[in-house]
Amino acid sequence: MYEDILFIVAMFILFWDALGLINRWFNLKKHGFSISPGVMMWRTKRGLNFIRRVGKAKDFWRFYGDFAVVAGIALMVFVFINLVLNLMVLLTQPTAAVAGVQLVLPGLVPGLTPVAWIIAIATVLLVHEFAHGFLLSSQGLRIKSVGGMLVVAIPGAFVEPDEKQLSKAPILKRLRMYAAGAFSNVLFALLCLLIIVLLIVPKPGAYVYAVAKNYPADNSGIAPGMRIYSIGGVEINTPEDFERFMSLTKPGENVRLVTSAGEMVVTLAQHPGVEGRGYLGVALISAFSRWNFVNPLFVLWTAMS
Repeated sequence: MYEDILFIVAMFILFWDALGLINRWFNLKKHGFSISPGVMMWRTKRGLNFIRRVGKAKDFWRFYGDFAVVAGIALMVFVFINLVLNLMVLLTQPTAAVAGVQLVLPGLVPGLTPVAWIIAIATVLLVHEFAHGFLLSSQGLRIKSVGGMLVVAIPGAFVEPDEKQLSKAPILKRLRMYAAGAFSNVLFALLCLLIIVLLIVPKPGAYVYAVAKNYPADNSGIAPGMRIYSIGGVEINTPEDFERFMSLTKPGENVRLVTSAGEMVVTLAQHPGVEGRGYLGVALISAFSRWNFVNPLFVLWTAMS
């Protein structure tokens, strides 16, 4: 382990030494780079016209900024309360406390690959910094440049305002600008969550939830997660459709099932609780309608469940 740490440190030192030499040989300052020990910044005017064009919707961005300020204060209170509650739990029931803050890095977070980490960091930075830029521009505050940075090994990005002008601006203008970045990241995270949920949620229909052992469904290869489209020629859209059909069947009857895994003919068994009624041996559930996920409260409930 110590060898790995020493190797990583040595690679960082080698990288920054090499960067310093390249800067000295090629004068990277002419290309917008400023390099000091452990810090590299790149400034450019590219993107400023885009920020100004989007920032022309002044009424929208001012309303957005006001909402971001209110939401930011509310979220700070919410996080503070949760930290206090978790501290109380940690002191009284250490095993039940929620895990603390940790670095989100490949190798430390299971399943997080370097490519996914780079994409995540890039999207977070772009959304965050452009939001700052839109609020600066919409409120008539000057933007000197935009750019990226590297501090030791941590990437970053920035929108550089005119600090003198910003320091003299009314407090509400500054609050709008500061709050917009973090609030935009929250909205972007919720949007990503909504897209993920919509992609993975099954289409509305009747799905196998459980299979009874040693009954026809189990012997026919029906498994949890399969969707049942029809049985005996009757379309199945809900568990109730399935129950209505099964209430009219008899033990020993052959029925044709059309499922997401293909078609099959199954011989029904005797229902364990109803004499003279056929039994397949499955429990069905309905998938949520995709329209439910348009509701932000439903998405939040899904995420927390």
